Amino acid sequence: MKQLKRVISIALSVLILRMSMGMPIYAADTVTGAAFSDVSEDAWYYHAVQWATAQSPAITDGTGTDHFSPEASCTRAQLVTMLWRWAGSIKDDYPEAGFTDVSRSAYYADAVDWAAFRGLVKGTSETTFSPNKEITRAEAVTILWRLRSLSADTAMTNENPFSDVADGAYYENAVLWAAEEGIAKGITQTTFSPNSTCNRAVIVTFLYRMFVSSRYSNDPRENPSAMADIVLDRDAVYGFRPSETGSLKQYADADWTDPVSVEKWRQERIAYHESLEELYEMIGKMQDEGRSTQDIARAVSTRRNELRIESYAGDPEGLAQLKERNLERYGHEEGPLPDELYAQYGSWETVIAKALSTNSGMDACLGLYDTYHQLYLIIGQVEDNAA
Repeated sequence: MKQLKRVISIALSVLILRMSMGMPIYAADTVTGAAFSDVSEDAWYYHAVQWATAQSPAITDGTGTDHFSPEASCTRAQLVTMLWRWAGSIKDDYPEAGFTDVSRSAYYADAVDWAAFRGLVKGTSETTFSPNKEITRAEAVTILWRLRSLSADTAMTNENPFSDVADGAYYENAVLWAAEEGIAKGITQTTFSPNSTCNRAVIVTFLYRMFVSSRYSNDPRENPSAMADIVLDRDAVYGFRPSETGSLKQYADADWTDPVSVEKWRQERIAYHESLEELYEMIGKMQDEGRSTQDIARAVSTRRNELRIESYAGDPEGLAQLKERNLERYGHEEGPLPDELYAQYGSWETVIAKALSTNSGMDACLGLYDTYHQLYLIIGQVEDNAA
């Protein structure tokens, strides 16, 4: 019983943690993009250029037959267009942004509409966007910060190392976030140069670091439970999308390149994790009452089945699929019964641990794998040396 209490205590402390505002992604395999005579293989931006030009559609193309022009300036319109292409060149009926200096025939018009509607960019005035203005380092990281759905009102807790980033500047939190994530480093250890403009090499490197080069601290591919439900996909927002054959197959055909949709699913997933805190409260209360491990296991596993079903409120198709999977696997729609779990695992302690289990594959697809990794260890989904 002491060991059970220890497990519950540790797991509860894990579950009440909230998702940190950073959004980790897994590194894609090395890709081969276009060859440019002005981008040497030993250039610091070589891999970023290869990645950007290898995407479909390309996040950016060369400036000529065999030139990338890495030193050429990057404008506000160009960065927004790169992000729009990364998101799949979406041409939904977004409302026009209404900027008088964005012609409807401009190559970047749809991108500006998309970015403005998503809250990624604002005008340089109430009526102008300044599409041809060279983008500054501060502007660039702020747009990327907004893309990661980080609230403009959220203060970063890490100390500001940059003497030229003033407290309260509109880009302060974005700069600190970008530096913390390794997306945009300072020009020196103590200066960021927020007003310096960015060239093409710098911008594609920012994007590469943001979308590709960061890694989970713990590798989901080492987790058989996770890999049963995920496939590696460099075009997905987090480097993973659900497998067409796993238990998440209803999500397989969803648009995993749309950051807005993914963020919605991510918040729903966090809410689901938080709903499981009810189980820990139940365990603690029953322990205080002196109830047996068997009683606790029966109550928790039954309630877990109910929570799974309740999580599909408003999603009749998903609920039907869940019940179909349960019927196929267990012979009844509500999920595994306590006695069935005991017969399978041989101990009521393990039944409790299984009731606390979570779909680590879905967590990986939604950038939550590191957040709940300690839980996977506690309940035995992964070994201590799996990371």
